[in-house]
Amino acid sequence: MKHQIKQNNIQVLMDIIESFAYSKKQYNKEPIKKKQKTEVDFFDIDTTDFKSPNVLVFDVETTSLSGSVIQLGWILADACGNILNQKQTYYNLSDGEKISYEAQKLHKITETQLHQEGISAKNIQNFIQLCEVAIENGCTLVAHNSRFDVQRINYTASLNDLTSKISHDQVFCTMKNSTSRCGLIKVDGKTKFPTNAELYNFLFRQEPEEKLHNALEDCKVTLKSFIEGRNRGWW
Repeated sequence: MKHQIKQNNIQVLMDIIESFAYSKKQYNKEPIKKKQKTEVDFFDIDTTDFKSPNVLVFDVETTSLSGSVIQLGWILADACGNILNQKQTYYNLSDGEKISYEAQKLHKITETQLHQEGISAKNIQNFIQLCEVAIENGCTLVAHNSRFDVQRINYTASLNDLTSKISHDQVFCTMKNSTSRCGLIKVDGKTKFPTNAELYNFLFRQEPEEKLHNALEDCKVTLKSFIEGRNRGWW
């Protein structure tokens, strides 16, 4: 009996040693490296359709009202509003930058999401190059509150030692150009700029189906409003 117990104890001890050795071997393995996300290079995009009378609609979400771009969406459409191409990109935060509570409450983008899906903000140069091609070929650039979007794109470019020659004057602003048509008034009696949703609602008498404060979804709403406004002879 004692001999049997001794053998059992030895076997248990050997199992423990073997288990520890295996665990150590697994622990010492090199961690799996996460594949670095990169954006399709600008020159891999067919720019043939970036010309008149087509339109390039874009929108951004940022870390704050004065912060950098963390999400950028764009849609290329023909003169009737048919989508020819579209893309949405998340950008990593610049060093030391945080997403403000107010901004995150609107667009719901988290730092964790950017860590998982974001790419270097230097890649915003690809979009800037697309805009330059579009402008050179007479393609109409469109945004809702274009001054804000262009300022944030140019600011993000400067943070990453990039040069952007895009000016808000080169972009048709659906917000600015529809203000007098919508006739919205603030509580203080002053004229109110329409939000993307308010302009859409004024034109179509219904709320947009798209989830707003998502760059690509905002582009879809802006595109519909731009085409409808043009059809009505607003611009």
